[in-house]
Amino acid sequence: MLNNFYKSYKFYLLLLLIFFVFTDQQSYKLLYGEDATWINNFLRGDIYKSLFPRSNFLVLGASLPQVICLSIAKNLSQFAILKSFLSYFLIFLISISNLLNNFLSRKIRLLLAVFCFVPLTNSIDFEVFGNLHNLVWYYPLLTINLLCYIFYYIINNRYQEKKVSYKFFNLIFIIFFLTSFLFPICAILVLLSQIFFVVIKTNYLDKKLFIKNKIIIISSIITLLFYLFSIKDRSGSIIEENINNLNFFKYSEFFIRVFNEPFTSLFTHNNYLGFYFLMIPAVLTILMFNFILYLDTFLVSFRYFLKRKKPNLTIELVNLFLLILIISNTIIFYYSRFPELAYFLSGFTNSAYPERYYLYQNQINAVIIFTLLSNTINSQYLKSSINQVNINFGQFSKYSFFKIQKKLFTTILFISIMISIISRLGNFILTDYDKNIYVYSTCYIDEKNIYVDGFPKEFKTKIPKESIYFKNALDNCKFEKN
Repeated sequence: MLNNFYKSYKFYLLLLLIFFVFTDQQSYKLLYGEDATWINNFLRGDIYKSLFPRSNFLVLGASLPQVICLSIAKNLSQFAILKSFLSYFLIFLISISNLLNNFLSRKIRLLLAVFCFVPLTNSIDFEVFGNLHNLVWYYPLLTINLLCYIFYYIINNRYQEKKVSYKFFNLIFIIFFLTSFLFPICAILVLLSQIFFVVIKTNYLDKKLFIKNKIIIISSIITLLFYLFSIKDRSGSIIEENINNLNFFKYSEFFIRVFNEPFTSLFTHNNYLGFYFLMIPAVLTILMFNFILYLDTFLVSFRYFLKRKKPNLTIELVNLFLLILIISNTIIFYYSRFPELAYFLSGFTNSAYPERYYLYQNQINAVIIFTLLSNTINSQYLKSSINQVNINFGQFSKYSFFKIQKKLFTTILFISIMISIISRLGNFILTDYDKNIYVYSTCYIDEKNIYVDGFPKEFKTKIPKESIYFKNALDNCKFEKN
C-alpha cells in the first residue's frame, strides 16, 4: 500500500506542499517597492490602466494577480499577505507542470518540480516569493512544459490508440497559447512553436484538434506578432553605464552560466562549493558534456530535417526545436539584459544578482537538457548519433556517454535541492525576524493623498481620498506632514 502511494502523484503533491513552510517569513509583511508601479492606478479606481503599469507593456502574469488581490483585500496589509500567498500558489502550480513532460521519467519530473520550487539561490525569497511583479520569470517554464505535453501527444502512437480526449488536448493547446500574454518571453516561445507547427506534418491527426487547423495556427501567429511589436519593455537598464566596462571574461562567464545552469550552480554559488580547485574543473567538465550533447543533437536532428520536405514530428525534430529554443532564449537574454547583469559577474564565485533573471533560463535549460538526454538514450537514436561511445563496466554492464551525463546531472540536481532545503530549514528554525514590520509602518499625508513607504523607500504607494483603502490608512498610519 505504501509503495503504491509513493508511486502516485498524490505523494509528489504532498512533498511539494511541505515546501510552503520553508519560504521567507518576512516577505508577506512588506509592500515591496515595485508593487507601487503596478497598483497605484488601481488605487485611483482605474482597473484597466492598472493592467498596464508601464505604458503599453502588458504583463498579465504580474498585473492580473495584483488586481485580483487588491480587489479582495480590505486594506494594504491584507493585500501584502494575499499577494504572498498567491505567488506561492502560482509557483507551486508552475512547479507541478513539470509532471506534464512525459518525455522524462517520473523521478526526473519530480526532481525538476522540487528544484523549481526551492531553487539553489541566495536571494530568491527576497526576489520572487511574495512579490508578484517578479513572478513572471516563472511562467516561461509553464509554457515549455505544456509544449512538451503537446509534442509527446503528437509523436506517441499509444496516445492515438487510447483515443485521448480531443477536448482535453484542445484545452491544453488553448492554455498553452494564453500563456503568451503572461510575459513577453512566453509569447516568443509560443510564436516559435506555432511557426514550427506549420512546418511539420500532422496529417494523421484528427481534424477536431486545433493543432491540425492551419487557420487557427496562422491566426495565432499574426496575433502574437502584433502583440510583440506593440509592447514596450522598460526604457533602459538599471546599470546603463556598465556597457562601457565589458570584457572577455564577463562575456565568457555570462554564456557559460546561461548554457550550463543550473548544473554549475552547485560549484559556483557563494557559500556552497565555490572554491576554485573544485569549481573550475567541474564547470569545464559540465561545459564539455553539454557541448557534445548540443552538437550531436543539432547534427543528427538537422540532418533528419533536411532529408524530408515536410516531415512528421519525431524525437529528432523535438530535439532540434528544443535546441532552437535554448539558442533563441540566450540571444534574447543577451540583448535585453546582458549590460545590466554583467555588472554583477565576478569570476563564478558568487550567484549573480538579480537571480530572478537567470531563474527562468536555468529552469528552462534544466527541462530541455533532461528532455534531450532522455530522447537520445535509445538504441534507434544512437545508431545515427555521431557519439557512439559506450563505456563498459565488466562483461554485462555498459553505459553510453549520454546516460552517464544524465546520471551525473541527476545527482547534481539532487544535491542542489538538498542544499537548498537544508538552507531553508536553517533559516526557518534559526532566523529571528521583526514581527513589527508592516506595510503601514511609515506614512506621509498631504491634502489629497496618503503615501505609504514600500521597500525600497523611494517607491511610494499613493492612496487617494477616493480609494477604498483611504479610511483604513487613516486608522493605521502614524503620519508625518509631507
